[in-house]
Amino acid sequence: MLSGGESAATVSVLLVEDDEAARESLGASLSARYPGIAVFSAVNGAQGLLLFQKHRPGIVITDISMPVMDGILMASKIRRLDPEAVIIAVTAHNDSHYLLKAFEIGINQYFLKPADLGTLLDAVGKHIDTILLKGELGRQNNRIRILSLAVEQNPSSVMITDANGTIEYVNPKFTEVSGYSQDEVIGQNPRFLKSGLTAPALYSELWRSITCGGLWQGELQNRKKNGELYWVSMVVSAIHDDDGTVHYVAVREIISDRKIAEQEHQSTIELLRIINSSAGEQEMISASTLFFRDQSNCQAVGIRLRDGDDYPYYLAQGFSSDFVIAENSLCSRDSGGLVARGNAGRPVLAGMCGDIINGHFDPGKPFFTDRGSFWTNSTTELHAAQRGADHQICTRHGCSDVGYESLALIPLSVGTERLGLLQLSDFRKGLFTPQDIDQWERLAGYLAIALLKFRAEVALKQLNEELEQRVVERTHSLETALREQESFSYSVSHDLRAPLRHINSYLALLSEDYGELLPSEAHNFLECSRSASRRMGKLIDDLLELSRVSRTNLVKQSVNLSELATIACSLLHETDPRREVALVIHKGLTARGDKSLLRQMMVNLLENAWKYSSANPAARIEFGKKVLAGQETFYLRDNGVGFDMAYSDKLFGEFQRLHGPEYEGTGIGLATVKRIIDRHRGKVWAESKPGKGATFYFVLP
Repeated sequence: MLSGGESAATVSVLLVEDDEAARESLGASLSARYPGIAVFSAVNGAQGLLLFQKHRPGIVITDISMPVMDGILMASKIRRLDPEAVIIAVTAHNDSHYLLKAFEIGINQYFLKPADLGTLLDAVGKHIDTILLKGELGRQNNRIRILSLAVEQNPSSVMITDANGTIEYVNPKFTEVSGYSQDEVIGQNPRFLKSGLTAPALYSELWRSITCGGLWQGELQNRKKNGELYWVSMVVSAIHDDDGTVHYVAVREIISDRKIAEQEHQSTIELLRIINSSAGEQEMISASTLFFRDQSNCQAVGIRLRDGDDYPYYLAQGFSSDFVIAENSLCSRDSGGLVARGNAGRPVLAGMCGDIINGHFDPGKPFFTDRGSFWTNSTTELHAAQRGADHQICTRHGCSDVGYESLALIPLSVGTERLGLLQLSDFRKGLFTPQDIDQWERLAGYLAIALLKFRAEVALKQLNEELEQRVVERTHSLETALREQESFSYSVSHDLRAPLRHINSYLALLSEDYGELLPSEAHNFLECSRSASRRMGKLIDDLLELSRVSRTNLVKQSVNLSELATIACSLLHETDPRREVALVIHKGLTARGDKSLLRQMMVNLLENAWKYSSANPAARIEFGKKVLAGQETFYLRDNGVGFDMAYSDKLFGEFQRLHGPEYEGTGIGLATVKRIIDRHRGKVWAESKPGKGATFYFVLP
C-alpha cells in the first residue's frame, strides 16, 4: 500500500458528502495521506454525478442519505458510466435495505459512521494501489499489443525459433512470401526454406554467430513452396525470457528485385566484355556459349546461326553428338531432297526452333513471350497438356524425346533481321523463371547486335579488300596509261618535231635559193606553209605542256602570285613592246601550291587577257583578290572582247575556241589552267559579256 510520501498523481477521488465539516475533514485527511491525488468534492449526488462525468475519478467516496439525489441513485448511475470505478459508501444507515441495494449496484466497500479514519484511509490506499497497478498493467498490455501489431503487420518477414531452431512463430508476411501457412511451418526447422544454392559454410557461420550471443547479418537465397527462388537479407539475433530461455529472432527483407537487378547488371557487363574483347565471330560465339551455360546453369546450350537457307548449330555444348546430328538441320525437304519453300519463297523451317526463328508465335499462350521466345519448365507436362490442341507443340519435339524438361528457345534477331537462335536445355524440371527468360532475351539481343556488327565489319573488310584490289588494278592501268602517254609525248616531241623541222628547212631553202624564180603567189603559199608549220609546233608544245601538268608531282609551298604575274607581264610586253596596256597587279597576293604549275597558270591566264584585249587601244588588265561566299578568291580582269556566257561550258575544254581566226591560239591554254587548278583541288570559273571584257576567278585551298 502507498505510504504518505508515495505518489498517486494518476489517481483522483470524488468525495460526495452533504455534511460540510465531515467533507472538508475527510478531504484534508486524503490530501495529507496521499498528497499526489486529486480530490473533488460535491454536496449531493446530483453534483457528484456531474463531477464524475467531467473528471472520471477512479475512486468515489459517498454518503447515502443526501438531498436532491442520494448516494445509492448516484452510485447506480456512475456504475453504468464506468463499471470499473471504485465506490466506497460511508453512511450512518445500517438498514439491510440499504446494504442489499448497495451490493446490487456494485458498491465495493461499505463503512458505517462514525468510520475509523485510519481504516478508511487504508482502504482508499489499497484501491489506489489497485488502480495504479491496473494502469501500469494496461500500459504494459498496450505496449505488448503495439509490439505485436508491429510484428504482425511488419513489411519484413519475421520468424522466431527456440534454441534448437524449431519454429515457434512466423508473421503474416512470412507466409505471404514463402507460400507456407503458419500451421505448415510451426514446429518445423527452417531448413525446408533452403534453395540448395547457398554455400553450407554460410549456414555454419550463421549458427556459430548467434549461438555465441552475437548477431548475424547476410543474404540468402531461399525457395518458396511452389519452388520459386527468392533472395532475402536477414538479421538473426538471440533473445532471452525472464527465466533465461533462449529464442532466436530472424527478420528477413525480400531483396529479390535488387539481386536480380545486380545480377543482370553484372551479366550484362560480362557479356559486353566478351563481345568487346573477341577478335572475331567464332571467338565471340564460343565465349558467349560458355557464358550462357554458366549463367543459366543449364546442362546443354547451343547457338544456331543462319547458313544459306538453313540454321544449323554453329556451336553446341552439352548435347550428345547423336542429338546434334539429328536436330542440326531445320529445313524441310521435298521427296527430291530439295528445300521446301513457302508461298513467299522462303524455306520452310521445321519444329519449334523453326517457328521461333521465323517469328511464328502467339504471345497469348503461356509458353511464348512477347518478344517471341519459347520456354517451359517441363516439356513432358507441356506436351501432355497441349497434345492435339496446339499444332506448334506437336510439330517436332526432339528435345522432349531425349528427356530435356527445362527448355528455352530465344531468337537472335535485330529488327526483322533473324540471325539465329539461342537454345538452353536441361534434364531437370523447374529450372527457369520469367525473370530469367526476360534477362536472357535482353542479353541475346546484345549478342545479336554484336553478330550483326561483326558480319557488317567482315562485309566491309571484304568490300575494302575488293576496293583496294580495284585501286591496285586501276593504279596499274593508270601507270600503264601514263607510260603510254609519256611514250606518246616522246613520239610527238621527237617523231613529229623532226618532220616539222625538215619542212621548215626545205621551205627556207626553197625561198632562199629559188625565191627569185617563184612568182609572188608562190611566195604567199610558202609563207602560209611556214605559218602552218609554226602553229603545228605551237600546238605540239601546248599538248606536251598539258600532258606535263597531269604528270608532275606537286611540291606545295607558299607562292607569291603577284610576283609571278609581274614576270609574266614583262615577258608579254617583250613580245609586243609597242602595245600600251594598263597593268594593275595587287601586291602581296600569295597562295600554297606548286610554283612551277602556278607559274604556267598565271602565264596562260595573262596571255589570254593580253590576246583578247589587243583590239582595245585603252587595254587594261588587273590581277587582285576579294572574298566571295566566305572564300578568298583571286581574279584576273580585262576589258577585251569578252564572250557569251551561253558558251561558258566550253571555255575550259581542250581545242575549244570561242572566237575566230583573227585571234591566234590552239584552244589548249585555258584547258591547262583548269587542269592545274583541279590538281590543287581548287575551283576556276569566268564571267563575261560580249564587248565588256572578261573576269577569271580561281580559288586555291
